[in-house]
Amino acid sequence: MALILSELGDERDHTFGLLSSPNLREWRLESTLEMPTACDCPDLFTLPADGDPDDLRWVFWGGDGTHAIGAFDGRGFTVDGGIAAPLVPYDRNGAAGFAAKVFGGLPADDGRAIQIAWLRHGAYPGMAFSQQLTFPCELSLRTGAGPGRSARVCRQPAREIELLYRRRHHWRDVALAPGHDPLAAVEGELFDIEVELQPGTAQRVAFTLHGHRVAYDAGVRRLSCMDREVELAPAPGNGSIALRMLVDRNSIEIFADGGAVALAFSFLPRAGQADLRLAASGGTARVVSLNVSELASIHA
Repeated sequence: MALILSELGDERDHTFGLLSSPNLREWRLESTLEMPTACDCPDLFTLPADGDPDDLRWVFWGGDGTHAIGAFDGRGFTVDGGIAAPLVPYDRNGAAGFAAKVFGGLPADDGRAIQIAWLRHGAYPGMAFSQQLTFPCELSLRTGAGPGRSARVCRQPAREIELLYRRRHHWRDVALAPGHDPLAAVEGELFDIEVELQPGTAQRVAFTLHGHRVAYDAGVRRLSCMDREVELAPAPGNGSIALRMLVDRNSIEIFADGGAVALAFSFLPRAGQADLRLAASGGTARVVSLNVSELASIHA
């Protein structure tokens, strides 16, 4: 028996169907699933909860990243804990992750769920292509401590990106005061940036990446880039925040809270904005660790 996922209505309907067929010609509707805000490009896959291969959960993923975690019996999907908001939010004014798909055909002993998304609405005048994809990311499922072991999908760059590493820069335990920029001497276009910092007395700590700011506002505990803001609470204990940022010539992807927060943006690069900066304002922050890896082109 073959089974497919399909959007039943138009983009205003948000209803998906699971259909079966014994011959790929005649199809029967087995069940439906409502996914608020999601339209088209569904996906269905399993993830081990907290890495436990004996505790597999099913994930139903919608085009805009809206997803549900639950059980699948081969014909119907049962949602456990409600519909979750997108990890890679999409809207028509900024964040652009859309139509993500999990790779098939990985070796049986690999065990990872690797996902790639479309960076929708990018503009590339004069180029021999249109649109682009995100970096491949590994998905995981973290459970909570509440009733029913509520779970959430997390998304982190696949480890293969390390094959592109070239020159690397490291800093540890650096006081970041207004006017002090440890990245002032770093040049390049393509980066993998990992940072753990403590906001301290600073009101804001901000990276500038190709002319775009990725800022953490300590007063309201929010992370922002372009026209998107997300809540990001400091870690218990030392009050630090950890970010990972992938910087391409015309895209920025940001990961925080162990991948529970993931943002993807595309932009049209401007001449003279291939810069990399880090600054604190309103006080002094502390860089616990900062690793900047310059990346080679995948075409090199």
